[in-house]
Amino acid sequence: MKHLYLLLPVLILFSMSACKKPAQPEFKKLNNVKFGSLIKIDNGYGVKMKGDAVLFNPNSVGVPISGMDFDLYADGKKVSRITQEVTAQMPANGEFTLPLNFGIPLEEVFRGFKPKIRDLMNKRTIKVKVDGHLVVKPAGVELKIPITYEDDYEVALKDLINF
Repeated sequence: MKHLYLLLPVLILFSMSACKKPAQPEFKKLNNVKFGSLIKIDNGYGVKMKGDAVLFNPNSVGVPISGMDFDLYADGKKVSRITQEVTAQMPANGEFTLPLNFGIPLEEVFRGFKPKIRDLMNKRTIKVKVDGHLVVKPAGVELKIPITYEDDYEVALKDLINF
């Protein structure tokens, strides 16, 4: 019995060190970003955009995803807020895709843009940043996981337009 009292603190310390904090999912890239139709938004009109967010879960446990809440920046300026409810599963140790649908005010899309015919073909580099949260529900408890992503995208206007 005396040995049990000595062994108990060692077992507790060992079990605490074996548990590691879950790692944040990694936002890998944005795919298939396209302009859609014109839409009415807060103070005027905007462009409906859609695309796919590709993420990676480095954890050995998958969890259900119930939503996302991101700010989207282009060349350092906030151009949109993406708030969506979703029903998806984040797989354990795996990559997954979440569809994005959002609007961008026209004045943000065309700020400083003086179009010429050749602009349809030329590529332009845009620095894109996503900053926000992924909402997960492990065991029915809602948690917000911070997500940040930054990358440069080369795009030509013709690639963004749906004909």
